[in-house]
Amino acid sequence: MWLVALPSLVSGALSVLGSLRLHHLGAGATEIGLTFLVAAVIEAGVGPLAGRASDRRGRLGPICAGLCAATVLLSAFGLAQAALGAAAVVVGIAVAVEMLWAPAMAWLSEVLERRGDAPGLAGALINLAWSGGQIAGSAGSGRLSQATGEITPMLVAAGLSLATLLALWARSVRPTGARLRARGSGRPRTPV
Repeated sequence: MWLVALPSLVSGALSVLGSLRLHHLGAGATEIGLTFLVAAVIEAGVGPLAGRASDRRGRLGPICAGLCAATVLLSAFGLAQAALGAAAVVVGIAVAVEMLWAPAMAWLSEVLERRGDAPGLAGALINLAWSGGQIAGSAGSGRLSQATGEITPMLVAAGLSLATLLALWARSVRPTGARLRARGSGRPRTPV
């Protein structure tokens, strides 16, 4: 669920702070709207590509690529000193987190299916994670930016993205024996 909530959290924060940052750098309503329109058009192409890649090569590839890009771009959020540069960063962040949606939702559905849970539960958990992330991202980033400035919430999001990437990496390189023990078996099964 975290892999669904994180891009939603970033998206919520970006919708609030991206607009404020662009306005702060001199962009008007038209330029801000155009920035988010460009992001939406590119996201519409990237989402299906990430989904297909995760179906063919596994869920971790697109998720890790999206997390890497999101970490870098979120960290660079405050570096642009012109509206055009900030717009490029906003679009980049939106596209990076788009790479997470399809693989994360498919992964959650697969985990629940393996457990034997009803398919509707996956939809409910995805909606819960998405809405919780949107609320936390928009309201939380707004509140935090009032106290610390508009850059801090994006740096927090970059830290969350990096921590998630490192946790996935640690999970993927865990020795085989540890994976077997985590599943509840201390020794590998022998074929019958």
